[in-house]
Amino acid sequence: MLRTWVTFCVSLIVCLFIAG
Repeated sequence: MLRTWVTFCVSLIVCLFIAG
């Protein structure tokens, strides 16, 4: 469960970083 959250957070951060 925690791993899923970490993966989601990392993906979100990467997306924001690319978009920003």
